[in-house]
Amino acid sequence: MYLLLKYTNLGIYSIVVTTAVIMTVINFVFTPMYAAYSIKLQPLGIYKVLIRHICSVIIMVVIFKGITLIYMPHNWAGLILEALIMALLGIIIHGVTMLNKTEKDKELKKLNQIAQKIMH
Repeated sequence: MYLLLKYTNLGIYSIVVTTAVIMTVINFVFTPMYAAYSIKLQPLGIYKVLIRHICSVIIMVVIFKGITLIYMPHNWAGLILEALIMALLGIIIHGVTMLNKTEKDKELKKLNQIAQKIMH
């Protein structure tokens, strides 16, 4: 932090950057390793899930940014509609990237049962 304050023009932002870097290292290196150790799993298994989460977030950010470039709401109703669309897309994207085939089949079966109850 001192080096950024002294030798860059970042000013007060250097404190934020330093904190962000330190917290990122802690949350992506030490926390998963300790969690794996605590619950007696291989760290690689936790990192596989973590990487899938990161991929899911990147996909959602790109798609949501595209949506905001196509349609920028100009009133509350438009904002609420866009938020609902993004939430539904986020659920779908996250489900596709995070669930394995068995879990996807199970969730689709649940959705099918709910749809049948609604239709009857």
